[in-house]
Amino acid sequence: MSTATVSPTPAPVTITIPAEHLERFRTALIAEIADDGDCLTGHDNTAVGTADRAMNARILERDMQLLAQILDADQDAAAAALPDVWSQALQGMIRTQVAALADEAQYGPLDRTEVRSLVDALGWAIDMTDSVNGGRDWR
Repeated sequence: MSTATVSPTPAPVTITIPAEHLERFRTALIAEIADDGDCLTGHDNTAVGTADRAMNARILERDMQLLAQILDADQDAAAAALPDVWSQALQGMIRTQVAALADEAQYGPLDRTEVRSLVDALGWAIDMTDSVNGGRDWR
């Protein structure tokens, strides 16, 4: 008789997004949601199977649920989501902060305050991504 090993569903994780990073996180999450939507509507759907569309729809739904928790926040905001939802959202923030930092560095003189703010937000997103992934590889 064979037995199957069932992995337990991970519990949601609550993270408090500091007010100083909230708008950057929200903007990055909205960009992730737009990308998720493109996976459903922006590509040739004949090449996308039903299972892929369903998976992309679930990802979009979970991202939207996270956004709904912080949409109107203007101070520190606690939100709960599954670890993989946080990981993807935080990695999206890392991408946007890196792009914004590269953009800021293109022109001189640099705005020291903006550079420090971007680096601080980038550091927070990296630390939180490590935290929700338990120090494991992010892939």
